[in-house]
Amino acid sequence: MTERRRFPQTDLYGVTASEYSLGRSNLEVVKQMLEAGIKLVQYREKEFTMRQKYHECLAIQKLCREYDACFIVNDDVHLALAVEADGVHVGQDDLPVVKVRELVGEKMLVGLSTATPQQADQAV
Repeated sequence: MTERRRFPQTDLYGVTASEYSLGRSNLEVVKQMLEAGIKLVQYREKEFTMRQKYHECLAIQKLCREYDACFIVNDDVHLALAVEADGVHVGQDDLPVVKVRELVGEKMLVGLSTATPQQADQAV
């Protein structure tokens, strides 16, 4: 990753996790998303070991690059860094965004979940 990705201008944001994949692999679901024109994919796997997530994310990141799509890892800054994801998404109970930014630098997108107008105001 040499320069910071911009958040794609898109109406759809694909999220994948095995619990929602109806028996298909995350890689298969992501390939279908990309073939359908999705330009942003978030990996939100909660069930796998770190090693499984790492190998799956490497494959998904490669596929996203082939389709010029943005790849975001959910809740795991270290995994996002290890696979050179385009970004990381964290929640209110994860590391503070300021600390996440310190870890990932300026080359990675950082997203934050918000549930209230006050949280949204604080996020920007």
